[in-house]
Amino acid sequence: MERQRVLREGIHRFNYLIGEQALHTTVGDHSVMVEQIEHLTNLMMLPRVAFGIVPQAAGFIYTTTNFVIYDQRMVQVETITAELTITQPRELVFYEKSFSALAKQAVHGDAARALMRGALDKRLGIEAGADGSTAV
Repeated sequence: MERQRVLREGIHRFNYLIGEQALHTTVGDHSVMVEQIEHLTNLMMLPRVAFGIVPQAAGFIYTTTNFVIYDQRMVQVETITAELTITQPRELVFYEKSFSALAKQAVHGDAARALMRGALDKRLGIEAGADGSTAV
């Protein structure tokens, strides 16, 4: 919880993007995934957090690995075997362009919450009716 304090305090802003498939890929078990999706839903409510989901139906733009951009001064890239730290401005531009393009495809706010709710309902065995009602 100490690491997450930075999300609630200070002046930093955090912009997260995930692919919709991440909501449907089981890491751990269903109970772990339910907790993770609920946690992400709560994080979306924080004023310093912008959270987007790139829908499964979005067109292909880039092949990427996980990366984190730090204040346009550094990018950390996660690969299978190592973590890379990129600081060259000419290389940082590629990550910024990639993030911007993916962010344009992403849904935010209510639309992102709806995708999360759908994934959560699926994990909990709840089916949504055409009228928005739910049944187990």
